[in-house]
Amino acid sequence: MLDLSNAVFKDCDLCYASFHHTNLEKADFTTARNYTLNPAANRLKKAKFSRYGLEGLLTGLGIEVVD
Repeated sequence: MLDLSNAVFKDCDLCYASFHHTNLEKADFTTARNYTLNPAANRLKKAKFSRYGLEGLLTGLGIEVVD
């Protein structure tokens, strides 16, 4: 398992990066964009996300986000 706990993705365009089996505990995605991750396949305890980044979390669940 890749350990990115406590990582800070400050103003990062993650170019549609996809995270699988990654420790993202306490990671900060609040200003990151263009990522996808499945909450069931990663450790996310106390990770931070903005409401604008929620699409990256929901895509892996097959949920469509519309404005």
